[in-house]
Amino acid sequence: MQPFVFSPQYAVSELADGLVHYLSRKNVLRQCDYVVTLVNTMNFMGGLLKNEDSRIKLPQMEKVLVALLPILTDYNIGEERKKSVFSFQSLILSFHSTYQPLLLKRLVRLIKDHTVKVDAEAQILSFIVDLYRQQFVVKGHVNEDYSLCLSEFWSTIFIKYEDCSQASMFYQSLFLLAGLQARICHRLDLLKNVQVKVLTPLQQQLSDYLQLRKLQEKTDIERANIDLSFIPPVNCGRFSDSSSNVSSSDERYIPTHSSSTYKTQVNKYVID
Repeated sequence: MQPFVFSPQYAVSELADGLVHYLSRKNVLRQCDYVVTLVNTMNFMGGLLKNEDSRIKLPQMEKVLVALLPILTDYNIGEERKKSVFSFQSLILSFHSTYQPLLLKRLVRLIKDHTVKVDAEAQILSFIVDLYRQQFVVKGHVNEDYSLCLSEFWSTIFIKYEDCSQASMFYQSLFLLAGLQARICHRLDLLKNVQVKVLTPLQQQLSDYLQLRKLQEKTDIERANIDLSFIPPVNCGRFSDSSSNVSSSDERYIPTHSSSTYKTQVNKYVID
């Protein structure tokens, strides 16, 4: 009996269809046993793509990458999650360098237009921006394929969120990308537009957010002082630790979040 031998093109096509169907099963990404299978499949597909003209697989692989996006969210599966995220990244990098930034930009567009609905949207976008930045400059050299798509990527990636706390990772990734571009003095004309259209609006939003946080903290402290003033005196005759019990129970009124740490993080990545 002769063995069945499949061409790499056919194998990638079949694996892509099977993987999309596999990922459509409910909660499959939350189970460690399934994630192991998923990682092995992604690694095998990546090996096949490296040896083939991956251009012809772009439409089909786009569906696979979209189906895989949920692995970039914070599922509590420990080391297996790290492996799956690394395999997802390796799968994208298996394509020829010409097509990698196009795929990343396409994923952003699908999310931005709500064609694809995902949880933790800002977190996924942060991953995409970080991956673009990592491949933009490799070993001190600018990747020309990523450089050619940089202007379109900036115009696509800018999304403004109402809740700054949830979008903090994404905003930080944008500042890091702009900071890298400034350090290597690459496309400074583009960077000036980014400063005006992206960074300055973000700076203003973050500044307003920090001021609001300060006002909220001040209000919380005033409330805590008012509440504490109504605590009746405690007879500490025999129970010497009674006063400590009262004060510890009222610690819930004291705010624990500091805006100074957040402001330091934000200002670190702002380009004047």
